[in-house]
Amino acid sequence: MINETKNYFFSRLLEDTFGYFNVYDFLKLKFRKAINKSVVYSNSKEFWDSVFNENSLLSGQIVKLKDFYLSDFVPKLPGKLWTLESKKEIKEGYNEVIATTTDGKVNVLSLEGKRKIINAGYGSVRLKPQTKGLYCTLLSAVSPDNWFSDAGIPIIVSKSVYDEFIKSSKQGAPWIEKLEGILFLNQDYSFLNSIPKAIGSSLSKETIDLLTNSPNLPKAFIYIPSPLNIKLRTNNTHPNVVAWTTFETRNINDPLRFTYSTFNPNKKGSLEFSIDFINNYVRDIGGTNILTDFDGKIRRLQSKASLSEGIKIKDSLVFNGIMKTIDNWIDKE
Repeated sequence: MINETKNYFFSRLLEDTFGYFNVYDFLKLKFRKAINKSVVYSNSKEFWDSVFNENSLLSGQIVKLKDFYLSDFVPKLPGKLWTLESKKEIKEGYNEVIATTTDGKVNVLSLEGKRKIINAGYGSVRLKPQTKGLYCTLLSAVSPDNWFSDAGIPIIVSKSVYDEFIKSSKQGAPWIEKLEGILFLNQDYSFLNSIPKAIGSSLSKETIDLLTNSPNLPKAFIYIPSPLNIKLRTNNTHPNVVAWTTFETRNINDPLRFTYSTFNPNKKGSLEFSIDFINNYVRDIGGTNILTDFDGKIRRLQSKASLSEGIKIKDSLVFNGIMKTIDNWIDKE
């Protein structure tokens, strides 16, 4: 009886360990890497240039990132900042200056200028991690030469990988010593669909369209199934993050408006300053209701739609068949 108990205990321990580290997925990824040469990127621009070049990347390729940092704040429109349309809107938005702060350091943009900047891709969100299913949450890999989360690369991780991220992120965005994952490009079950759905929760169709309007924007992310595929080092810095919101006004001709403020999670008082700025701006401009929040882990704004409610998407609609797809790729070789 004792021997049976021991055998049961150790077999369960083995199952739990292999399950937690997703060893099977790790081995399949390694096998895929042996078949096709992996692609290595050293900055965000290289990655997004490849994504927009339709002939240079394929779903299922193994991607490696070199000298990146990992943040749980991700772009609300991943990849948008790297488009020609975005560059045009940013230039036009920053030309809409209506005033300058008393210290002369900050230009105040018009309402139209703010709208253009937000529509160009500025604005980060932090999603509430999931506890069940194949995926856990969405992170962002950020390179030092584009040191803000809005310019990052979407990284979807399993729970075991997210646990490693949490352990390494006590002081800031951890440095990625090693990362290799599976590229998913323009897949129907892309986890990226969860961002507009979460932001648009309980809002009108017109508001959702305004927040998620990204025609011809490719969906791209890297999936990290196992902590064996990533190695993180603690770091005491963090990319800048753009807090933002949409709010209603009593102006019939302009009922929806945007505002935003940049903060750094590692700088004391920076987040609080941005939250106060947003709340005061909405009040001073005559806003009635704040519609969206940017943080799903901790509610920051008293908004109509809250990211902290979680993402109401079934696993079958998001990652059903991911590993089956990889199996099929391997079988074809």
